[in-house]
Parts: sequence; C-alpha cells; structure tokens
Amino acid sequence: MSVGLNMFAVKDQDLSAGLNTVQHQLSQDETMLVHLGRNSTTFVPLPQPQSKEIEFGILSHDIHIGVEQIANDFFRHDIPGEPEIDHAINCIEDELMRNLVLQSGGRTLISNDKLHAAIFNVAEGATEFSREQVEAVFTRYAWLSMGRASATDKLQTGKQAYAALLILREILHHLDYQKVLIMAD
Repeated sequence: MSVGLNMFAVKDQDLSAGLNTVQHQLSQDETMLVHLGRNSTTFVPLPQPQSKEIEFGILSHDIHIGVEQIANDFFRHDIPGEPEIDHAINCIEDELMRNLVLQSGGRTLISNDKLHAAIFNVAEGATEFSREQVEAVFTRYAWLSMGRASATDKLQTGKQAYAALLILREILHHLDYQKVLIMAD
C-alpha cells in the first residue's frame, strides 16, 4: 500500500492577504470563503458588503472547530480509526447545526487552504469539486482508516489532513453547499 505520509502544521495565517488573493481571481457571484484555523474555522462572504457600518476589517463568522482542535481532541493515530472519525464527525455536526446562518443560499464554497489543496491534488489554479466528489475522496480515507485502502491510493495522511477533510465534508453536507472551489497558492 502506497500512502503519502505528510505532516501539516496549521498556522494562523493572515486572512486578509488570502482574502485579497481570492477576491481578485473570482467573478462577482456570491461565494463563501472558508478558512481553516487551528482552533476555529472562519467563513467570509464574498464579495464583502460595502457599508458605512463596516468601516474597517473583514465581515466574517467564526465557528469553534479547527484543524488542530479536531486532530488533537479526537485522533490518537495519524490514520484515525473508525470510532475516532465518527466521534469527530458528531462534534463537527453539532457545531455546524448551531450555525445554520452559514447555509449556502446558493453560494459556492471556496477554500484556499493548503491542506485542502494537498488532499485534492490541486497544485495550481483552482479546481471545482462537487459534494459527491468530496464524498468519494472521503470514502477513500474511510477505507484507509479501516485498513482496506487500495495499493494505488496516494493519500495525504495525518491527523490534520483527516480533520481538514472532515470539516469540509460536513460543511458541504450540513450547510447545503453543492460544490467547493479549491484554490492553490
């Protein structure tokens, strides 16, 4: 079995720099940028509303699930077992259900996180994935967790990769996003 074992360190990145990059590459259609942090996930509606009430800063909404938090609180192994994944999913679902204000409303979800780009093999530019395609990638990770991965799978593994994939998958399912646009740096 050939599995790519890579460790990813999630660093708190400057969200405004990433936001500027993303905004310049997109059309003016309504979208939602999702940014994975260590202990939280930030949602940023795009384009940003122009209003006198928002004189500075970025209009965003944080939820209390992050890559390092999920990886450290739920996963004992670099390739977590089925019960570890189920427990993490329940936690993520609970937090998302408390934040239904973030539902898609027809918007496209966007991620420019390095973990998502690595998991989905997006090396440059941007690639769109349907909810079903994300589910297919999750299924490959689930098989790996059960010890039944294919010898041809070259998955980015590690606790952080599993956490990033679970967060994205649950956002798509529970906040009703039909697709995600994953952007490389």
